Amino acid sequence: MTSILMIPQKYFPSQQAMLETVYSRLLPERGYQVSWLMLSAEVSQPARTTWNGTRAYLFPVLRRTASIETGLRAWAIEKVSWLRLLWFAVLLSRREHFDIVQVRNAVSAGVVAWLIARFTPARFVYQFSYPIPESSIQAAREGRKRLRYLRIGFGHAQIALRNWLLRRADLVLAISDEMRRQLLALGVQRERVFAFPMGTECPPEPDTAHVSQLRNRLGLDGCPVVIYLGTISRERRLDFLVRVAARVRRHHPSVRWLFVGPAHNEEDARLMREAQEAGVADAFVFTGKVPRSETPAYLSLADISVSPIPPIPLYWVSSPTKVVESLAMACPVVATEIPDQVTVISESGGGLIAPYEEEAFASAICELLSDPAKAAEMGQAGRAYVRRYRSYEYLADQIDRRYQQLLNTYQ
Repeated sequence: MTSILMIPQKYFPSQQAMLETVYSRLLPERGYQVSWLMLSAEVSQPARTTWNGTRAYLFPVLRRTASIETGLRAWAIEKVSWLRLLWFAVLLSRREHFDIVQVRNAVSAGVVAWLIARFTPARFVYQFSYPIPESSIQAAREGRKRLRYLRIGFGHAQIALRNWLLRRADLVLAISDEMRRQLLALGVQRERVFAFPMGTECPPEPDTAHVSQLRNRLGLDGCPVVIYLGTISRERRLDFLVRVAARVRRHHPSVRWLFVGPAHNEEDARLMREAQEAGVADAFVFTGKVPRSETPAYLSLADISVSPIPPIPLYWVSSPTKVVESLAMACPVVATEIPDQVTVISESGGGLIAPYEEEAFASAICELLSDPAKAAEMGQAGRAYVRRYRSYEYLADQIDRRYQQLLNTYQ
């Protein structure tokens, strides 16, 4: 049995579908023993529990509030708990055998994993899914973070240390082929980098009566629907879609825009003000965060899904979940020219790729709205592709084979 120590820097229980599905359920079904080290607001002292049959060691944090005093206290407790968690990882690795110790993005956890791999038989796996230091630097430069110059300097130091760790990992799981290409240019050995993109659970069709009730409750009866699925935050630049909506309305005045996902810092209210100024506020519906189990029902309401990822370095290497989730429900996608989106859309025929430019993006949406039969055909093609190449079952088989190759190399 292959044993994995996972340090994902996520709160328990994680809502990250890849972790919950592939690592907490599908890999154990394939004979893996997975142990988690995670932070939790549900415990007041270190505790052990189970997660889908895997074991999880939890370390306490406080829920942050708007209060400065409480916020600082919560931040301090979180940092101390994180350090305790990392120290426990060292202790646990000394008394138990692990074949793999895997971290996700966190540089501090990467240092600990590298040390564990130096002094135990475990192999060091770095799952690189999002460039966190680069995001912090960008936020500081845009004035969205305090202590601007300190954050920028610390971010560059983190990048240097992370890149050093990436070159020394036994295996790097890159979130996309584009990230893999960049890691090779950084000097990571080709045989040690494996592209492991985002996938989906490929759920069954939701109950039609439930979808009908949802459509009625949201006021979408008789209207074409364009859906945005994901986080609603300032850095996503979703005011782009407000301007696109104004252009689409000229040709399809009855279209409704459905935004499904959590809003950060009242970004939904800001977008509604933008929509009001553009004269399209009546077309926008914000649902807030919904349970992941409800996502298929919301996608079933939509005629088109959109993924307007800005073509900036921070997102260029990404693997947007919204694309594969939409296609899995046969909802055609209009997406921008991020490499992973281009790959999925072009190989599947599940939608259209458009430049990150308002008129061009609006024209692609109008093209599908004007030809529902073509849009439906694209959606079905996208579903077949995603269920074959981006289902969690398929990805679990791929990572299983890659882990066994890794372990066999070092026997």
